[in-house]
Amino acid sequence: QAVKVAEVFAPIGLLAIACLRLAEALSDFGWGDMLEVACLQRYPFAIENMYGEWCAAVFNLEAACALGVLMVVLCRFNKGHRLLTGLCWWSVTQIFCESLRVESIVWGFVRVQQLQCALILLVILLICTFRLPRKGRKRSLIPWILFLAGCGAVIFLEYALDKLPWYSWINYAAMAIVLALMGLAVHSMIRADVREKVCL
Repeated sequence: QAVKVAEVFAPIGLLAIACLRLAEALSDFGWGDMLEVACLQRYPFAIENMYGEWCAAVFNLEAACALGVLMVVLCRFNKGHRLLTGLCWWSVTQIFCESLRVESIVWGFVRVQQLQCALILLVILLICTFRLPRKGRKRSLIPWILFLAGCGAVIFLEYALDKLPWYSWINYAAMAIVLALMGLAVHSMIRADVREKVCL
């Protein structure tokens, strides 16, 4: 029963997230930095604040990410593990989007929402690792290394956004690559869990 509920909840939850993010256009929430590129100073890339300044519409990016994750979750090969798959890729995309938001809760240079998403990924890794038979747990070594190294890289890149002089787009491009690798590492463990259940 729990699996059936998760199968239904995952796509509905992602669709709800996308709708709620889009609704942030009606508030002053979900914005990024001001955009100075003229061709991007328009909806859906940006939204105008009360001072007539165009700010990045991060909420639209988050909605697009949620819909993209929904497409991944609905793929046939994720059947039976849609909740874990959805949580995995939503967390990965949310870590990136939270870095763009200007109103995030921050401890030093660490954003609380990013930490929460990293903990979700950690829990998924732990669940999938412990579900593997002892002989098969050696296969989890590479995903764990990629995940931990990715966490370190994201922390460094967040620090670099505030403290180091190079262009911020370099940090965001590197972060996107690192997060994609982290997502693939965690998803590989979810797939390994699927294969073990099929073999059983």
